[in-house]
Amino acid sequence: MNYLFRYYQSVKNDSAKGFQFFSICRQLVTFVGGVILAKSAYTNTEIGIYEVWMFLGLILSFAGLSGVLQAFLAQYGKIDRSEQNKFIFNVYVVIWLITGFLALMLLLFKKFIFTQVFGIESIPLLPFVLVFLLLHFNAVFAPYIGLAKNQSSFFIPYALFYLVGNILSILIPAVFGGDLNLLLTGLLVWAAIEQVVVLYLLGKEKVFALSSNLIRLVLSAALPLTLYAGAGLFAQIFDAWLVNYHFGNLSVFALFKYGAREIPGAIALSSAFSASMVVLLISNRAGGLERIKNGSSRFMHFFFPVSILLIFFSERLFGLLYNDFFEQSAAIFNAYLLIMVSRWIFPQAVLMSLGKHKEIFSISLIELICNILLSLWFVRLFGLVGIALGTVIAFWLEKVLMIFILRNKYGIKLKEYIDLKPWSIYSLLLLAVFVWKWWF
Repeated sequence: MNYLFRYYQSVKNDSAKGFQFFSICRQLVTFVGGVILAKSAYTNTEIGIYEVWMFLGLILSFAGLSGVLQAFLAQYGKIDRSEQNKFIFNVYVVIWLITGFLALMLLLFKKFIFTQVFGIESIPLLPFVLVFLLLHFNAVFAPYIGLAKNQSSFFIPYALFYLVGNILSILIPAVFGGDLNLLLTGLLVWAAIEQVVVLYLLGKEKVFALSSNLIRLVLSAALPLTLYAGAGLFAQIFDAWLVNYHFGNLSVFALFKYGAREIPGAIALSSAFSASMVVLLISNRAGGLERIKNGSSRFMHFFFPVSILLIFFSERLFGLLYNDFFEQSAAIFNAYLLIMVSRWIFPQAVLMSLGKHKEIFSISLIELICNILLSLWFVRLFGLVGIALGTVIAFWLEKVLMIFILRNKYGIKLKEYIDLKPWSIYSLLLLAVFVWKWWF
């Protein structure tokens, strides 16, 4: 109980930890939503359609949101205080312009996209699906505003509001019929509420003035970061295409997507921690590196032991949490657990704080090529698990290249931002357990 109280106080008084808490809640929504759908009356094909919805949201998020949000955090502290609120509004406008354009492209080229990636003509009610995705994913700007403005008290109530609202938007339609149209209605209503909250936050500042200079600033800063995110997006699209090419079934796509996930909270904590450290590193590099090292150690001591245990019990847990069909996803999940080896190393945060966006993009292209080649090779050897292994190894390579550049070009050693001894021991144990489980 004392631990929970201390954690509550730390989140309440530290916007970086508050942002991490929100990110955990965001990933919990994905996990709990998956459990609800698997336990409901929805068929595996209908769950596959829902996963297609979320995949389209991923496209909007990677291509339209990720780079802009990272640029927003990197530039906000450099803007004159008198211009900061205006900057927030202009970033919001840029987000809607980019994601709106992407949604229009998805609608115009739906036949090509759906036939090539998913092997289907389209999905029902696509325009309404895109409206939901725009409202829902663009609302993630709210916690970024809280982080940039260092409003630590904002995060706990907003994160809980987000968690409960999202779960109810899936649970209520599942309880009252298990119909996809009803599910989409619930999601639309909730997404509209999320967007109202964002507009309320913007309205509090009372600054609704467009500035071409600020728009150019955010676009120029966001472009290389968007290209970097775009490489990751292309890898996701390629994986989806590869699943369809070899297996050609929405049920199998759902099977893959349920397994192609990390431990709930891992990627959320990692991404949120990295984003918040960029802000700190810009103002205090030495202090930021030390905080990354300490934070990385805390994450490792929790997530590595949990990952090792999950490899042993994942198949039974997938059957228990979802249903018998999704037990097959456990092997894919086990492969994705190997990402833990590189997940808690944060060279990307250091490079972003240095403004080395072009180098980040170049590395992402190398990772993408590696991912494609390995996935094409491994899918023939190991099936769906092979696609996961290709992604994991490519992700390792990305971190290795970033570490190499920081060490050789900028003189920042790996030991400055990670505790090498526990990381080495944990990594070897995780790999050994995975290999043992794989063969025996």
